[in-house]
Amino acid sequence: MGFVGDSKTAVVNGSPWVESLIANMNTDYNSSPGVYFEEDAPRNWAVGGYASVDLASHIDAWLLTHTVKSYADHNVFLLNVGSGDLVVGTAEADFKTAALYVIDAIKVQYPNAVCFVDKTWRRGYDAAALTMAGWVDDIVAARSTFCYVGADENDWVKGVDDGATMSYDGAHYSEAGMTGKEVAIRARLLAVLGY
Repeated sequence: MGFVGDSKTAVVNGSPWVESLIANMNTDYNSSPGVYFEEDAPRNWAVGGYASVDLASHIDAWLLTHTVKSYADHNVFLLNVGSGDLVVGTAEADFKTAALYVIDAIKVQYPNAVCFVDKTWRRGYDAAALTMAGWVDDIVAARSTFCYVGADENDWVKGVDDGATMSYDGAHYSEAGMTGKEVAIRARLLAVLGY
């Protein structure tokens, strides 16, 4: 399982949801032959402050460091990007081009991989986040044979309290938010892949 994104996923910011998700998926499903969510090496290519174009400019080098293991045919990648794009105002065409580049680069190395693209949210950017969610729908549609919508932060992070529960600053996950992230991703994996 691989993770590509910004500070919401970066280890340096403390994202125990990443490790917890992998551990719990293994616990739930490691008895199913061929369905293992083992940690990649490195498994987390998330950098705080990175927008989609930054990820696109680094993904090729990151993939060169990736250790291909026996479970590669069943690999799942989670792409959580957009929070930085909301702040800098990335244009639709640039966002889509960059995200598709990242997804395609992953698919070249892992021909049987599936990708989940999250819909991001950030306090103060509600309208832009909803617009970007539509861009994510377009990205997923463009790669519909292996790409799916991940967790929608416009729903579970924003909630009814403008993110006060699920974020500590309107952007990054609180303790409750990290649990919420894992629950949201596991629900999408179950809904789409059946495990």
